[in-house]
Amino acid sequence: NRVLKKHKNFLGAIIGPTGIGKSYLGIALCEIYSKMFNIPFDPEIHIISSLKELLLLITSKDLDKKIQERSVILFDEPQIEANSRNWQSEINQAFSQLISTFRNQRLIVFFATPYLEMLDKQSRILFHGEFQVEGFNENTNITKVKPRFLEYNKTKGEIYRKRLIIKHKAKDKQAMNITKLNFWEVPLASEHSIEVYESKKKKFTDDLNKRLLNQIELAEKTLEGKNKSEELFKVKELYEQHGENYVLILEAMPHLSPFTVEKYIQFIKKTKKTYKIPITPPKNE
Repeated sequence: NRVLKKHKNFLGAIIGPTGIGKSYLGIALCEIYSKMFNIPFDPEIHIISSLKELLLLITSKDLDKKIQERSVILFDEPQIEANSRNWQSEINQAFSQLISTFRNQRLIVFFATPYLEMLDKQSRILFHGEFQVEGFNENTNITKVKPRFLEYNKTKGEIYRKRLIIKHKAKDKQAMNITKLNFWEVPLASEHSIEVYESKKKKFTDDLNKRLLNQIELAEKTLEGKNKSEELFKVKELYEQHGENYVLILEAMPHLSPFTVEKYIQFIKKTKKTYKIPITPPKNE
């Protein structure tokens, strides 16, 4: 109704513990929707893993060739960029602004994340649905899901989860039956879409691991530089107290080797010599 009739967008969170099959469910939901309404779904294009990919997709010059109105997109692991513990970052702010302004494009976007609370609050209160994965049956290839509509109460600052109301005709009866849906059983996505997803996921994971490694190495260099600065400052204090008495300096800083202490002292002496300001004694009048 939101997308097909009311010309709005739909944001749905697919949640569940790591490895339970959130992404596979998201692919299956995209395929079901695509077949029901004859709207193309291409896993090469419509499965993304970063805000940049989403922006490039919806701002593309040949937008109609890639996605059209009412298209469905799966955003895998959005919490890596737009997480609630990094809410001040530029990416997080861009994420919040994007999902609050692109409703005119009438897109359905599923976000596969372990918990909705992992996303920034300003983003998650805009979500319309939540699909909690209860488990996957390997014998039947069926995923058990608990779907809920989301309604944000601004006064209390809480999100309410509501069951879907289903109307259907019973056999040989004219009256409509009304029931509330507790669980939904969803079949496994196609092999082709899963293969495409796994290939894209591997590239994303490899790139992420490299990025994390670079961050750790940079942090280590920063820490190493900080530690060296603190050591040098401490040796300078000891040098001013004891001069070149290596024994006393090493007693105060036993983790340093004599060679390191000597190197620090030579540096301190050189620095003092370089920046020494000559003082001319006053002339006798």
